[in-house]
Amino acid sequence: MALHSFESRTQAASFAASLIFKEAERAVAERGICRIALSGGSTPQTMFSALFEMPLPWDRVHIFQVDERCVPPDSPDSNYSMLRRSLQAPALLADCHMHRIHGELSSPELAAQRYELDIATAFDLASFPAAWDSDDFLSPPVFDCIHLGMGDDGHVASLFPDSPHLQESRRWVLPVPAPEHAVPGVARVSMTLPLLNSASTLLILLAGQNKMKRMSSLPGHPELPAAQLRSGPGVFWVVSP
Repeated sequence: MALHSFESRTQAASFAASLIFKEAERAVAERGICRIALSGGSTPQTMFSALFEMPLPWDRVHIFQVDERCVPPDSPDSNYSMLRRSLQAPALLADCHMHRIHGELSSPELAAQRYELDIATAFDLASFPAAWDSDDFLSPPVFDCIHLGMGDDGHVASLFPDSPHLQESRRWVLPVPAPEHAVPGVARVSMTLPLLNSASTLLILLAGQNKMKRMSSLPGHPELPAAQLRSGPGVFWVVSP
């Protein structure tokens, strides 16, 4: 794990954007395509602006969502809505390159299944099983970069402390019941730890003293979702006050 601490949020965002840019360059040079999963929230918006200013080959980049609230796509609570305004529209990213979670569907489980299938299709995994109760799920695909934030309680994506979803070993995406202590209190759809931890580059961008304190406490709280992210090469914690 690499820790990069900055005095300002702008500096941290610029560094984080440069990490994504370098990974995108590498992926496009090697395979002609880059697949990135991004989280929502207010902290990464400066990073998205910095990323847009870089000469990214947007026609070769596919953007995915890490998680989403079960709200309409034009809701102010929608992570997709924020990504569309902050990145997709400025970059003129085609809809087929923006892989969103359809949180407005009739059930979170249906939205999770649809998103798993979208991921499998985007990675050309033709053998992805049609039945979600199969014991033959494939190993998670490897995203070139997955960006995460972290809540003051140590949650990542929409994986919250004490959730049984932290024990998931087969599914890539799961429906998450409305959390008791998070706002807004609506159901969500989230990538799972096996999928997050399979990424080539895992970028965790944090801002604020509370989150920095929580990050420092993670070794003593292995039960927290953020503590269950993998460590080692390819993992970057980027923090600022």
